[in-house]
Amino acid sequence: MKVKKKIIAISGANGVLGKKFISKLNKYSYQIVNFDICNSNKLKKWIRTKKFDAFIHLAAIVPLKRVKKNKLLAYRTNFLATKTIVDSIVKHKNKNDFFFFYASTSHVYKTCDSKIKENSKLNPLSYYATTKYLSENYILKNMKNTKINYSIGRIFSFTDYGQHKSFLIPSIFNLLSEQRKVSQFSDLNQYRDFISTSDIVSAINCLFKKKAKGIFNIGSGKKYYLKNLVLLIKKKFFKNQKISFFNMKKGKNLVSNNLKILKLGWKPKDRIDDIINEYYKNFKKTKYSINEQ
Repeated sequence: MKVKKKIIAISGANGVLGKKFISKLNKYSYQIVNFDICNSNKLKKWIRTKKFDAFIHLAAIVPLKRVKKNKLLAYRTNFLATKTIVDSIVKHKNKNDFFFFYASTSHVYKTCDSKIKENSKLNPLSYYATTKYLSENYILKNMKNTKINYSIGRIFSFTDYGQHKSFLIPSIFNLLSEQRKVSQFSDLNQYRDFISTSDIVSAINCLFKKKAKGIFNIGSGKKYYLKNLVLLIKKKFFKNQKISFFNMKKGKNLVSNNLKILKLGWKPKDRIDDIINEYYKNFKKTKYSINEQ
């Protein structure tokens, strides 16, 4: 007897994580939100009339420069649209076997020298993080007393070739590939937690399968010094490029304590080398002509 595929509704299907989720998990059927989620009437009707077993909410305005440039659009997309989704799901999908996932960010946390737990202090680091913080609070308040299994994933740093060049690893590759006399880097005296997009997808899938409820850090649990990240990329792919560092006062650290999700049976597989190698493979193939050294 053929087992019926679970149906997942997904917003942000054309984004980095959305594309990866659908390509990696073809055992599911998908209902894709393929219109502007700021259209609240259309969104309400879509949720009311479509059949699905879970809603994975990944859509958001992300690049900090874009958010800064249009705070109203970021507020409408990242918070108000999330509010509409939550309200509609609570109204029309309030049952025990339904699952809702919200992609939040580690940037809702107050930076800290030790590993950050889910109950660590919050202090959104940007307007983007503030929209995520507002959405988190709305989900917790409005789904807490429902039958719905809901998970908020606070995702730590990740990279993908599809990311905007303003993100850290893309910006490092772009700067080193320009072959200036000296590539200059600043503000890298800090630690971050990097996780691959494949591991993020497997974490979300784990939360879905376990029908997990609450807030979960999605990170590697390992800390990477950003200056060393530049040196590693240079050593692997740009050996002859000269570099210098400036403005290296102590920065803000964000590294996850991921014990809560590890207890569910999830484990990250990719190391920082895997993440960088995967990025470079696409980088050299499609964007720049780089002489391998």
